[in-house]
Amino acid sequence: MGITRSRKRAISHLLRLTEERVDPPPLHVALSHADAPSEAEELRQKIESSFNCEEIFITRFTPLMGIYCGPSVIGVTFYNE
Repeated sequence: MGITRSRKRAISHLLRLTEERVDPPPLHVALSHADAPSEAEELRQKIESSFNCEEIFITRFTPLMGIYCGPSVIGVTFYNE
């Protein structure tokens, strides 16, 4: 999906990728994080202000994802109706 050199650019890249793949709204979104609840909340606010969301959830990654991706990883999952 790409490589970025900073956390801020990575979040911008996630938003851009989401925008490229969105069909007509509304969106159903799940944000997953590994020990990064405040950053996940910031991303939730950005997504809510950028997209028409029917629902948005914040969940924790499993420990296995944390092992392979490292601490503070954040992921976005979404689908359209």
